[in-house]
Amino acid sequence: MKFIPASVTRAVSRQILTAQKHSPTILFGAGVVGMVSTVVLASRATLRLEGVLEDISRDITTAEHLLEQDRPDYQVKDYKHDLTVIRSKGALEVVKLYAPAVIVGTATLGCFVGSNRILNRRNLALTAAYSVVEKSFNDYRARVREELGEEKDEEFAKNLRAKEVIVETEQGPQPTMVKRTQGDRSMYARLFDRNNQNWSVHAWENCRFLHHTQQYLNDRLRARGHVFLNEALDELGFERCPEGQVVGWVYEGNGDGYIDFGLFLPGNYDRFKEFAQGAEGSVWIDFNVDGPIWRLI
Repeated sequence: MKFIPASVTRAVSRQILTAQKHSPTILFGAGVVGMVSTVVLASRATLRLEGVLEDISRDITTAEHLLEQDRPDYQVKDYKHDLTVIRSKGALEVVKLYAPAVIVGTATLGCFVGSNRILNRRNLALTAAYSVVEKSFNDYRARVREELGEEKDEEFAKNLRAKEVIVETEQGPQPTMVKRTQGDRSMYARLFDRNNQNWSVHAWENCRFLHHTQQYLNDRLRARGHVFLNEALDELGFERCPEGQVVGWVYEGNGDGYIDFGLFLPGNYDRFKEFAQGAEGSVWIDFNVDGPIWRLI
């Protein structure tokens, strides 16, 4: 017999799941609070430490004074016993003073370690999931290339479409179909236009800037071995993105081994020609990222 309604158990389970979702943030916040509390408790203990040390010093002085009096009821063994007791009690008082700071500091360290451990496990899980999806997609494209050829694979992957244009011939204007004139861009594509701080009214300056930036990033890739997408966005004058701190290029790996802005892609080439000639004021930059860098190194 059920005594708790299903709606209540669902609500409680949802709250638990929400807490688990935000557990790294919660643990990190608790760690920050704990760190501040540790400093406060340690400071308070240090202020009280002087009094404890004075009491220990006073008791030792009293014991030494009694020994110097050569009293028959207070010999060297009594003095040594009193010193042991005084120092033991003093050490215990010092431990009691700093115990709260040590306990809170240990709990704070546990919060930071726990938060980092949870994030590491989640990153590993996300990387593994991405790898499975990427492998499945690459296997699918390999089967398409084997069955239909490279050209069809490119058309399907980039959603390239045919476009009817008018061509002048000896018999007059004739309609004809031109393939691969327009295609979908990736999620990493950025539009380079007059809103960019590096854009110029002179088409040749824009082309030179894009060419030199691409060359510079490739030099950095060869020299350092990796480049993040956000680094490329910084050089081009675009805002950073969350995925840009994960994906990028690796020089020696399973990727292309070079950085390409995609200016000469079939779906973008016509627009880039007009952009280079000054007839078009903007052009799409579509990066050929290799994927998450952490998985490739």
